[in-house]
Amino acid sequence: MDNHQDGRAVNAQPIQTGMAGISRGEGLISTKTAAKLLGVSQRRIRALCVQHRVPGALLIAGVWLVPDAPSIIPASRARPGKLKMEPK
Repeated sequence: MDNHQDGRAVNAQPIQTGMAGISRGEGLISTKTAAKLLGVSQRRIRALCVQHRVPGALLIAGVWLVPDAPSIIPASRARPGKLKMEPK
C-alpha cells in the first residue's frame, strides 16, 4: 500500500459501519411504510412500538424499524363496569 503525504493509506479498505446483527434486506421497514400497510397513522405505529406491542420492532438511533410483515399484539382490556371487585 502506498501512503499519501498525510500518512493515509491509498488502497485502504473502507471501515464497515452499520448496526450489529442487522443487514440490508433483513425485512425491516419504516414506521411510515408499516402505517400504510396496516391502515393506521405513523404516530400510532410508534406508540405501539413503545408499548412493546409490535414483535421484532427495533429502536435504532431514535428511529423505529418494524418487521416487513408487522403484527400487533392486541391490548388486554377490561370492559368498563364489568370489573369484579372482591368484597372486603
